[in-house]
Amino acid sequence: MTPTPTPTRKRKAPPGPLYVVRSHEHSVTQVSLAPTAHHLVSGDDGGGVCITSLRTMRCVRQWAAHSDSVLTLQWLDNYTLLSHGRDNLVKVWSVSGACGDSDDNNDNNDSDDTYTPPPLTHEFHVNALNFCNVSACTVQTQTHAQTQAQTLWVAAPHLADSARIDVWELPSTKRVHRSIGVGEISHFHYPDGRGEAKTGLCMALEMYEYSQCRQHEQEQEHTPSLRLLAAYEDGSLVLFELGHSRWIQLWRVRLHNEAIMDLCVTSDKRYAYTVSVDRCVAKYDLRDGRDVQDVQRVPKVQHKQSTSEIPLATPLTHSYTTKSNGHSSISVRMDGRVLAVGCWNGSVELYSTKSMKLVGVLDMHRQSVSALTFSTVNSRDILDDGIIEAPLNALLVTGGRDERVAIYEIDL
Repeated sequence: MTPTPTPTRKRKAPPGPLYVVRSHEHSVTQVSLAPTAHHLVSGDDGGGVCITSLRTMRCVRQWAAHSDSVLTLQWLDNYTLLSHGRDNLVKVWSVSGACGDSDDNNDNNDSDDTYTPPPLTHEFHVNALNFCNVSACTVQTQTHAQTQAQTLWVAAPHLADSARIDVWELPSTKRVHRSIGVGEISHFHYPDGRGEAKTGLCMALEMYEYSQCRQHEQEQEHTPSLRLLAAYEDGSLVLFELGHSRWIQLWRVRLHNEAIMDLCVTSDKRYAYTVSVDRCVAKYDLRDGRDVQDVQRVPKVQHKQSTSEIPLATPLTHSYTTKSNGHSSISVRMDGRVLAVGCWNGSVELYSTKSMKLVGVLDMHRQSVSALTFSTVNSRDILDDGIIEAPLNALLVTGGRDERVAIYEIDL
């Protein structure tokens, strides 16, 4: 009797992109969606920046923003864009004319203005020798009249030492903090007893506002604090917090054996993720460990270390081994449920953040995926009369060394 063959389960084909943008003549290095997700901005190895309308999928503004590779593209609001390049410059552009003062304006523009640079509002020099990004964050500052004012702070590698960090203020373009990490990271010892370990170059930065809950006279108070995540060449991640005009190291953890290539933080600032040249994806609980007030209460101890040099806390961490090595970019969806990892082989791996199981692979790109980003929109709105019909909160944009930008719907 011939045995009945067991039916083979067909593997589901990876989803294709909703649209592929081919506006660049150089390798794409950065991508970012506007806060409304109505426009997409992408930058390339030649310093070029392109703004694409997601309604028409046409380039509405393209210009040479930098003379070298674009390292950072960050929307400060719907019509203000920060760019940072290997030419050691940070620039802030007013792109209201490029994006249109309304959603319908300029999306079908065929005039020569498409290739005219938008107005440049600010510009200052930083250190870009180590390909590290810059990170901007709006902070509340107190004026001389004791009133609260909003300013923009930009964290960037130190002008002279790429292992340290400076913080700049806009619109004044003054350096308000310098050499962050000088004493805090110089006396770190690996847990296995290998002796003093230096961090090496700073590879990625993320500055953000964190709301802390403290007990005060039988009531809970939520006080905002400014924090800075710094990823380094030795594979370690360091968390700093600003307290009383100085930056204090809260913890330092090393989960990678190679340099960290990229990091991302969930929208609620609870978790951070990093990727490296190795096979690991690392997860960090940003709520764990002591806050800056606990650090300042610790007395001085042996070796004449300052309070900021004492290893005070270790966050809850997890390290997951993937099937592929060589990761270059990472992004987490707005709801914190899906993680996208860009790989050197051109694929984009999708993971469930709850189980860290692989739930999908995107394989459109032919070369390394240098950048990717999820939409930051919460609603499931769909653009009216748009070429693509997908919820705005489900959009994922990827950019590769193959000069292409792909737009996907990740509705898992």
